[in-house]
Amino acid sequence: MSMYSFLPTSSSLQAWNDCTILFNPSIGSTDMVKTEREKRQDRGTSKLGTYLLQGWVMLEDSCETPGCNLPLMRTKDRSRTICVLCNDPNGADLPPQQPEPATAFDSGEETASEPEVLGTDAEAVGDVESVELERRREQGQLATRLLGQRMLAGWALLGENCRNSTCYGIPLVRNRQKRKHCVICQTWYDDEVENNAERDKAAEPVNGPSSASGKEKQIADDTTPSDPERTPKAMEPFASHASDLTKKRKIDTPSTTPAFVPVTSDRQSIASYATTSVGSEVDQTIGALLQRLTSLRHALEQPSLHPAEIKVISDAISSVAAAITACQAVRKT
Repeated sequence: MSMYSFLPTSSSLQAWNDCTILFNPSIGSTDMVKTEREKRQDRGTSKLGTYLLQGWVMLEDSCETPGCNLPLMRTKDRSRTICVLCNDPNGADLPPQQPEPATAFDSGEETASEPEVLGTDAEAVGDVESVELERRREQGQLATRLLGQRMLAGWALLGENCRNSTCYGIPLVRNRQKRKHCVICQTWYDDEVENNAERDKAAEPVNGPSSASGKEKQIADDTTPSDPERTPKAMEPFASHASDLTKKRKIDTPSTTPAFVPVTSDRQSIASYATTSVGSEVDQTIGALLQRLTSLRHALEQPSLHPAEIKVISDAISSVAAAITACQAVRKT
């Protein structure tokens, strides 16, 4: 039986209580009144956090009681495995499912005129809701297992949910590089990039066309040749120094030689510096890619990987290998 252990903190416990949708997606919906079954799931989610703080181990398997679907908990010494509600002496028993009382119409003629239409619509809506709830339940079970693996690897569980509309209440995790990640849609969130984008957007001028025309006019003025008589005083020392160098070059250079001095040595030194700088950057990039490839290989060696995870890791390895090959080709040129 595969299992994983959490080491929760107060913030991660709060995040766990906020993501009850992992075990029953209908919990937390503001569009419907909570039933007794949903209230029971709320109590179970709260008890899960209590057991985790007491050192219990959360297993990958779920409770086999119909309608429960809570993950099983086990003691550290492996002597006892329970469901926090079904097997806990203080837990609440699962209430039996009872059909809701049918609402009678005031007029008997209306009841007899549309029974088939109402029954068909109710069945269609029930089928759609059942499929959606089943999909959310499977997504929640997969997210629970993936979140456990990330936390065992040192990632932190956050109180912020993924913004993707197809991820139903999936909490984000954060790695050691302070980057936030969703384990379901594999989306990365970078706070620094988002903050910079918001600052750039806020710094944009409000006037629009008038500001743009002003910038174009300023650029045109900057690129227009200036009048020699209006040369700024700050440029006079450089102009004087250039004039002295020109006079000295005319004196030292024979009349048969060209008026300019070749700058081959300067160009060679610049090219050599550029080549060395590019080579150093390429070597550092290859080193970073090799470290990334090693971490992906370690992740692929885990025996309890889901096929979807294996595919994602394999695609990432292919991308890193292609990047290393491209960098090596640049270094050879």
